[in-house]
Amino acid sequence: MTGPSPCRNRRAFTLVEIMVVIVIIGLLAAIAIPVISAFGNRAKERLILQNLRLLSDAAQVYFMESMSNEARLADLVGEGRFIRNLDPVAGEEYPLIILYEDTFIVATGAVFGDVVYDVR
Repeated sequence: MTGPSPCRNRRAFTLVEIMVVIVIIGLLAAIAIPVISAFGNRAKERLILQNLRLLSDAAQVYFMESMSNEARLADLVGEGRFIRNLDPVAGEEYPLIILYEDTFIVATGAVFGDVVYDVR
């Protein structure tokens, strides 16, 4: 009874093989996480641009209807106004006053920087 024991014939992963797999998974995660977070920032930037576009369009209509050269944010946003609600997406702040002569509208203070919308 000196033959090989049943436990010795089974093939198992060595510690080195398991460590190599863990390192590969870690490298893939290190590559994937920044890419995924960049998608989130781009999506937030697009939402802010959409809000700025809505704000610009509402201001243009306000200028025509009121024959005024400036529109306050309170005149444009709120129940019964041009835009019902303008929620910040990434902590940005929208301008309180938009002038008829403005060629750019800027949302400041966003997590990833300011977002500029060209009105013209």
